[in-house]
Amino acid sequence: MNPIVHGDGVGYYAYARAPLIQHNLRFEEDWRHANLYFSQTRTLSNGELRPDEYTQTGYVGNLFSIGPALLWTPFLLAAHLTVLLADALGAHIPADGFSSPYLLAMALGTAFYGFLGLLFSYSLAKKYVEERWAFLATLGVWGASSLPVYMYFNPAWSTRTPLSP
Repeated sequence: MNPIVHGDGVGYYAYARAPLIQHNLRFEEDWRHANLYFSQTRTLSNGELRPDEYTQTGYVGNLFSIGPALLWTPFLLAAHLTVLLADALGAHIPADGFSSPYLLAMALGTAFYGFLGLLFSYSLAKKYVEERWAFLATLGVWGASSLPVYMYFNPAWSTRTPLSP
Protein backbone atom coordinates (compact mmCIF):
# COMPACT_ATOMS: atom_id res chain seq x y z
CA MET A 1 0.00 0.00 0.00
CA ASN A 2 1.03 3.55 -0.68
CA PRO A 3 -0.62 5.73 2.00
CA ILE A 4 -0.24 9.08 0.28
CA VAL A 5 -2.58 11.92 -0.57
CA HIS A 6 -1.62 13.79 -3.72
CA GLY A 7 -3.13 15.19 -6.88
CA ASP A 8 -6.90 14.84 -7.03
CA GLY A 9 -6.77 12.95 -3.74
CA VAL A 10 -6.13 16.22 -1.92
CA GLY A 11 -9.61 17.45 -2.80
CA TYR A 12 -11.29 14.15 -1.92
CA TYR A 13 -9.39 13.76 1.37
CA ALA A 14 -10.05 17.38 2.42
CA TYR A 15 -13.76 16.61 2.81
CA ALA A 16 -12.89 14.09 5.54
CA ARG A 17 -9.90 15.78 7.19
CA ALA A 18 -11.18 19.34 7.57
CA PRO A 19 -14.43 18.47 9.41
CA LEU A 20 -12.71 15.86 11.59
CA ILE A 21 -9.74 17.99 12.62
CA GLN A 22 -10.76 21.62 12.09
CA HIS A 23 -14.53 21.12 12.54
CA ASN A 24 -15.25 23.16 9.41
CA LEU A 25 -15.09 23.00 5.64
CA ARG A 26 -12.21 25.43 5.18
CA PHE A 27 -9.68 23.65 3.00
CA GLU A 28 -6.80 26.13 3.18
CA GLU A 29 -4.59 23.78 5.23
CA ASP A 30 -5.28 20.90 2.87
CA TRP A 31 -4.28 23.00 -0.12
CA ARG A 32 -1.10 24.20 1.66
CA HIS A 33 -0.08 20.71 2.84
CA ALA A 34 -0.67 19.15 -0.57
CA ASN A 35 2.03 17.80 -2.83
CA LEU A 36 4.21 20.44 -4.47
CA TYR A 37 2.48 20.56 -7.86
CA PHE A 38 -1.02 20.78 -6.34
CA SER A 39 -0.10 23.48 -3.85
CA GLN A 40 2.10 25.52 -6.21
CA THR A 41 -0.74 25.92 -8.68
CA ARG A 42 -3.04 27.16 -5.91
CA THR A 43 -0.83 29.29 -3.66
CA LEU A 44 1.16 32.49 -3.93
CA SER A 45 4.89 32.69 -3.16
CA ASN A 46 4.11 33.80 0.43
CA GLY A 47 2.09 30.61 1.10
CA GLU A 48 -1.31 32.28 0.93
CA LEU A 49 -3.92 30.80 -1.35
CA ARG A 50 -4.55 32.57 -4.62
CA PRO A 51 -7.66 34.77 -4.50
CA ASP A 52 -9.29 32.82 -7.34
CA GLU A 53 -9.28 29.69 -5.14
CA TYR A 54 -12.06 31.22 -3.04
CA THR A 55 -15.75 31.24 -3.88
CA GLN A 56 -18.08 34.19 -3.35
CA THR A 57 -18.88 32.78 0.10
CA GLY A 58 -15.24 33.07 1.16
CA TYR A 59 -14.55 29.33 1.19
CA VAL A 60 -12.00 27.48 -0.88
CA GLY A 61 -13.73 25.99 -3.89
CA ASN A 62 -13.44 22.21 -3.81
CA LEU A 63 -14.66 20.70 -7.09
CA PHE A 64 -14.00 17.14 -6.00
CA SER A 65 -16.78 14.85 -4.78
CA ILE A 66 -17.44 14.08 -1.13
CA GLY A 67 -18.17 10.37 -1.68
CA PRO A 68 -14.69 8.97 -0.94
CA ALA A 69 -14.49 11.06 2.24
CA LEU A 70 -17.77 9.65 3.49
CA LEU A 71 -16.47 6.12 3.00
CA TRP A 72 -13.13 6.91 4.69
CA THR A 73 -14.75 8.55 7.71
CA PRO A 74 -15.09 5.41 9.90
CA PHE A 75 -11.43 4.57 9.30
CA LEU A 76 -10.29 8.13 9.97
CA LEU A 77 -12.39 8.35 13.14
CA ALA A 78 -10.69 5.20 14.41
CA ALA A 79 -7.28 6.64 13.52
CA HIS A 80 -8.11 9.93 15.23
CA LEU A 81 -9.23 8.23 18.44
CA THR A 82 -6.12 6.04 18.38
CA VAL A 83 -3.86 9.07 17.91
CA LEU A 84 -5.58 10.97 20.75
CA LEU A 85 -5.27 7.95 23.05
CA ALA A 86 -1.63 7.40 22.10
CA ASP A 87 -0.88 11.07 22.74
CA ALA A 88 -2.58 10.86 26.14
CA LEU A 89 -0.24 7.96 26.93
CA GLY A 90 2.85 9.96 25.98
CA ALA A 91 3.21 9.50 22.24
CA HIS A 92 3.83 12.55 20.13
CA ILE A 93 1.82 11.91 16.98
CA PRO A 94 0.35 14.99 15.33
CA ALA A 95 -3.45 14.82 15.46
CA ASP A 96 -3.66 16.91 12.32
CA GLY A 97 -5.05 14.47 9.76
CA PHE A 98 -1.79 14.58 7.80
CA SER A 99 0.31 12.20 9.93
CA SER A 100 0.90 8.55 9.10
CA PRO A 101 -1.95 6.98 11.12
CA TYR A 102 -4.52 9.01 9.19
CA LEU A 103 -3.02 8.31 5.80
CA LEU A 104 -2.71 4.62 6.61
CA ALA A 105 -6.36 4.54 7.74
CA MET A 106 -7.44 6.17 4.48
CA ALA A 107 -5.40 3.70 2.43
CA LEU A 108 -6.76 0.74 4.40
CA GLY A 109 -10.28 2.07 3.87
CA THR A 110 -9.74 2.26 0.14
CA ALA A 111 -8.34 -1.28 0.00
CA PHE A 112 -11.23 -2.52 2.15
CA TYR A 113 -13.89 -1.03 -0.11
CA GLY A 114 -12.10 -2.27 -3.22
CA PHE A 115 -12.04 -5.78 -1.79
CA LEU A 116 -15.69 -5.44 -0.76
CA GLY A 117 -16.58 -4.47 -4.34
CA LEU A 118 -14.78 -7.54 -5.63
CA LEU A 119 -16.58 -9.70 -3.11
CA PHE A 120 -19.96 -8.30 -4.18
CA SER A 121 -19.05 -8.87 -7.84
CA TYR A 122 -18.07 -12.45 -7.10
CA SER A 123 -21.27 -13.08 -5.14
CA LEU A 124 -23.38 -11.72 -7.98
CA ALA A 125 -21.47 -13.57 -10.69
CA LYS A 126 -21.78 -16.97 -8.98
CA LYS A 127 -25.56 -16.66 -9.17
CA TYR A 128 -25.26 -16.86 -12.96
CA VAL A 129 -22.20 -19.06 -13.58
CA GLU A 130 -20.34 -21.82 -11.80
CA GLU A 131 -18.41 -20.72 -8.74
CA ARG A 132 -14.98 -21.31 -10.28
CA TRP A 133 -15.85 -19.14 -13.31
CA ALA A 134 -17.18 -16.41 -11.04
CA PHE A 135 -13.93 -16.55 -9.08
CA LEU A 136 -11.78 -16.43 -12.22
CA ALA A 137 -13.86 -13.56 -13.62
CA THR A 138 -13.45 -11.64 -10.36
CA LEU A 139 -9.69 -12.17 -10.47
CA GLY A 140 -9.76 -11.02 -14.09
CA VAL A 141 -11.62 -7.83 -13.19
CA TRP A 142 -9.17 -7.16 -10.39
CA GLY A 143 -6.01 -7.96 -12.34
CA ALA A 144 -6.90 -6.61 -15.78
CA SER A 145 -8.37 -3.30 -14.68
CA SER A 146 -7.00 -0.21 -12.99
CA LEU A 147 -8.52 -1.34 -9.69
CA PRO A 148 -5.19 -2.39 -8.10
CA VAL A 149 -3.75 1.03 -8.92
CA TYR A 150 -6.60 2.77 -7.11
CA MET A 151 -6.71 0.24 -4.27
CA TYR A 152 -3.00 0.22 -3.45
CA PHE A 153 -0.89 2.76 -5.33
CA ASN A 154 -3.15 5.84 -5.37
CA PRO A 155 -5.69 5.13 -2.62
CA ALA A 156 -6.78 8.78 -2.29
CA TRP A 157 -7.74 9.01 -5.94
CA SER A 158 -11.20 8.30 -7.22
CA THR A 159 -12.12 6.90 -10.58
CA ARG A 160 -14.65 9.72 -10.85
CA THR A 161 -13.63 12.87 -12.69
CA PRO A 162 -14.09 16.17 -10.78
CA LEU A 163 -16.73 18.62 -11.92
CA SER A 164 -15.69 21.38 -14.26
CA PRO A 165 -15.62 24.91 -12.84
